[in-house]
Amino acid sequence: MKITPIKPKSTLDCAVDAIQAYILNNRLKPGDVLPTETELAQKLGISRNILREAMRHYRTLGIIDSKPKLGATIARLLPDNPYAGYLPFFAAGENSLRELFEIRSSLEVGAAPFLVRAVTKEGLALLEDIHRRMEGEKSEEAFTALDRQFHMELLRMMRNRILDGLLPFLIDFFNELRRQRKLRPWGMTPYSKTIAEHRAILDALERQDAEQLAEAVGKHNEIYFKLLELNK
Repeated sequence: MKITPIKPKSTLDCAVDAIQAYILNNRLKPGDVLPTETELAQKLGISRNILREAMRHYRTLGIIDSKPKLGATIARLLPDNPYAGYLPFFAAGENSLRELFEIRSSLEVGAAPFLVRAVTKEGLALLEDIHRRMEGEKSEEAFTALDRQFHMELLRMMRNRILDGLLPFLIDFFNELRRQRKLRPWGMTPYSKTIAEHRAILDALERQDAEQLAEAVGKHNEIYFKLLELNK
């Protein structure tokens, strides 16, 4: 019988685990203030130096922040943009664009059943407003910004915290490549086609028709793969 040996933990690793347990056991939430450095070190039974190192771990993750006159506070419990530090390395990958296109398309199409259940009058009105602004927009930069906003607000309607953390990667990074003209030709799709495809998405949402929505989003995303073929 194969047995995996237990690796001893360092004091720092134990301190990191202890801080996590403290946050979870006390059900801390964003905005809550942590005890002072001295008090927390005493509670955890560790030195202040070890505590600072362990706290740095959570600061790097964006979970803990410092505020004037308050000290250490809980900033968030889920990352806003977990891929932020990896984007330059991802962009340098050989198949990064294909992988990005595939995951974005799969996610948007697959979200259709959840979106039709989550859609609200307020959410639909916001998308309609963005759509109307796109119809009258002549500037490529402004049109692209509105297109980004449309897709961000569409997926935010699911009110899924994990998905919200992925949106900067799936949409903002995608549009950054577009802004830098990493792919050509981005202008192959007339504004009128994009607007018509957004209209189809909105109509499906209004009808709460998941099948029609998945079809409309899938058709809208076909441009990504055409671009990929053109830029081989």
